[in-house]
Order: sequence, then structure tokens, then C-alpha cells
Amino acid sequence: MGFIRSGLLCLVAATLVTVSLADVASAQRFTPKNRGLPGRREGGGTRGACPTLQADQRKLQDSVVAIVPQDNVITTTSDHPTLMWHVPQTSATSASFVLLNEQGDELYSQDFALSGKAGIVRLSIPKTAQSLRVGQTYQWKFALVCDADDRSGDLVTEGWIERVNLPEDVQRKLQILPVKEHSNLYAESGVWQEAVNILADLREQNPNPAVQNDWKSLLQSVDLGDLAQEPVMK
Repeated sequence: MGFIRSGLLCLVAATLVTVSLADVASAQRFTPKNRGLPGRREGGGTRGACPTLQADQRKLQDSVVAIVPQDNVITTTSDHPTLMWHVPQTSATSASFVLLNEQGDELYSQDFALSGKAGIVRLSIPKTAQSLRVGQTYQWKFALVCDADDRSGDLVTEGWIERVNLPEDVQRKLQILPVKEHSNLYAESGVWQEAVNILADLREQNPNPAVQNDWKSLLQSVDLGDLAQEPVMK
């Protein structure tokens, strides 16, 4: 009897280890290359308006935050990607986006209205804008416009974006695997924007616990887990 009980305990333990390893393997993770480029992922915090709170007073949810890895570099396979930023509840009514090439020339800019509500906003670079080229690095700037007459008080985030090619084996896997697994493939391949956009879409279409867990895991891997419950604005 003792032998049977011991065998059952071993089986249960082995099952728990297997489940644990499976959970780890399926977790959405992204590791930035940390290329040392200058940038600013967080643009400051607000409490219902634009004045910046002291760093020790604010939470991530109180801040303008680019939904990007810690090195402020967005990797994408798209020539006209869709980008994301978190904005807090604010009295600011607009934000601005600028895209520059390596020489500092402006390629695209857009001002757009804000609802004043907290959440994650998405901006798609239109097809009318110049296409991003593979292997080139572009600079982006996103600002919460606190005073249209005095832009010196803008809460600014800035960083870089690079278009990359996917390895052929990853491209083949994307053709046969279900969409819910595409995000992890992109993340494992070092492509941030497609990984996060796919989960944002899935979360909006079918916000089940599995998708929410993947979304949270991916954001946690780049130290943005505190924003996992924030809505993606339409």
C-alpha cells in the first residue's frame, strides 16, 4: 500500500512539474537587444491634468508611456506599422506624433484628439506616408500637448523604430499555426510590434483569460505589467 501511495505521489509531482514547465514555455516573453540608443519611454505623470508628478509619487498608470521595450527600440516587419502609447486621465485634448529619418528629416507627423480618459491609444502610420525600409533606424516622438500655445510643457516620449525581416522558418510557421500563437513567434524572433499588436487585437475581439494572461506576460517581460489592465482605446 505504501509503495502505491509513494508511486501516486511521484506521479502527481511529475505532473505538476510538467504543467509548470508548460506554463513557462507558453509564457509571452520579449528580450530587447539593449542597443544603447537614447530615448525616453515614460513622459511623466498626471493627476487629471498635465503637471508632472514627482517620480516617487506617481504610478505607471499616471504616466504617458510608450508601449515599447526598455531600450526604446520598436522592431517591426511592417512598412507602415501601428504603434501604441498609454495616456493617463488628463485635461489635455490632443497629442502629437513625429517620425524622423536617420538624418533628422521629418517623414510624417500627426496631431490627434484625446478623449481625456486613461487607456492605450494606437496610431497607424498611413500608406500615404513614406514606407519604412528594412535595416534602417527611424526616430519617433510622441507628446501629450498640455498647452497648444506653449509646447515647452509637453510630456514627451521618444525612441527608435527599425523594420526587420523575419527568418524564412518563422514565416513558414506563421502560415500553418493559429493566430493565437503568432504573437509568441514574433516575440521569440525579436519582433516587438507585431507581437504586441496581435495580442491587443485578440484582447479586443475575445478577452478571455488565456489572452489576458498572454498580454500581461508580454508586458511584464518589458516591465510594463502595471498597464496590463488598461483598456486599448478605439
